[in-house]
Amino acid sequence: MTHPRMDDELNPVFWKQISIVFSVDTLNANLQILSDTLKDIALSIDTETDLITQDNLARGELVEAKMVSAFMREGSAGNKYWSFNLEPMDTPVNEIDDVEYWGKRWHYETDFICSTSHYPWMPSSVSEDEIPF
Repeated sequence: MTHPRMDDELNPVFWKQISIVFSVDTLNANLQILSDTLKDIALSIDTETDLITQDNLARGELVEAKMVSAFMREGSAGNKYWSFNLEPMDTPVNEIDDVEYWGKRWHYETDFICSTSHYPWMPSSVSEDEIPF
């Protein structure tokens, strides 16, 4: 999730980013298929976003409407700023259990790998530390 801001019409502006990693061999062998598939996904996201923007009851396969909030706050120096609640945009952990997930989770510690005891690609959890004496 990027750092949000308010536009001139007081609409919140923010977006999610994704990162997809392929090996060089996979890219070389499947470049056209991957390119066509990613374009289709982007077009579906664009279409679903337009539909949901126009109709609050619409549902998409890839895009889901979420309720976020923003509040005008005043700093200690009297400056005003927007404070956003974007927690509804977080993906629940149970929805990213697949081995395909390699993203960032900002509500964890600063280091996802060190602060996690279970990884989707491992059949069991990381064992607890044992004191040898």
